[in-house]
Amino acid sequence: MALVYNETTGNFDDIQAPPIIRYCRLQESVPFFQGDSATLTWQIDGANHIFIDEEEQIGNSLKITLDSVGAKQFKVKATNSDGTAERVVTLEVLPCPEFEIHPSATVLHKGRNENVVFRWIINNARDIKLISSNETKKITNLGAATFTPINDTQFTFEAKGLEGSRVFRHIIPIKIREAARIDFKVNRQFSYPNLPVILSWNVENCIAVSIDDFGEQPSQGQLEVTPGVDTTYVIRVKDAFGEVRRTVTVRMLPLPVVKQILVPTPQIDKSFDISYATPQFNTNISVPTFKSSLVKLDLPHVPQLKDSFFVRSISSEKEKRIKNPFKSLYAYFFRK
Repeated sequence: MALVYNETTGNFDDIQAPPIIRYCRLQESVPFFQGDSATLTWQIDGANHIFIDEEEQIGNSLKITLDSVGAKQFKVKATNSDGTAERVVTLEVLPCPEFEIHPSATVLHKGRNENVVFRWIINNARDIKLISSNETKKITNLGAATFTPINDTQFTFEAKGLEGSRVFRHIIPIKIREAARIDFKVNRQFSYPNLPVILSWNVENCIAVSIDDFGEQPSQGQLEVTPGVDTTYVIRVKDAFGEVRRTVTVRMLPLPVVKQILVPTPQIDKSFDISYATPQFNTNISVPTFKSSLVKLDLPHVPQLKDSFFVRSISSEKEKRIKNPFKSLYAYFFRK
């Protein structure tokens, strides 16, 4: 809006005017490198709408990421009902140094005096240096170098951008570590099916420990398992060098089959007594007795049956042969 004096009326009349762009600039100083962020700020009077690259904005600033290399333009446009004002902001985006560094290893075994070999290609850079501990040396953009660190060491590749002022760094730490020591065993390697066995382990210099089918475990412990068939148990240990596996196998023995049981005959080495009831007779009968080193036995008196009618004296006379067998019993007792 602008105020204009009207001589006819003697008053000041409001007259609509196009927007006025007081300034539009980048807040950061040059140079800009790919990946940098830049903040575009502006002050515009009399604008109803403000656009940056055809996208309407609210406020008086916009943060932009410079994701491409080369010349970059930002078009600022302000409008109202009476007109439009435009401004173009231009900047140059430089490429960052490109570090391609390939160490032969990033973790070395402690106490083994192992070497690490660096190979590198560094583009879009100047004044390149390699810094390790307190040593700094200039290097070309293409090369290799060998080191034998005995402690944790940080290697820094340092280079300046093409404009010659900003410094870029690429850091590679080399660690010296001890490998994991694993003691994994079972209380018996041969067992019968479904009998429990004990797995035990003790692991040093580890990051994580796990046993297949049983999940994560502490670095030291025991586990009772009940295999039914030949089973191999696997422990997995993660250390600074990666993953290490150890296994133990429990094999099943066949169940025994009982074919026969032999019971030894008892041996009697002491004498013992036998008790029995003596039969009763109407006549006095003397019963013989005998003794041995093992058995003490009193036998009953055996009656003398010479007076019984069942006893008959043997005759020297020639016996009459009885042809009828059914009469033999009668003939035996009643012979003439």
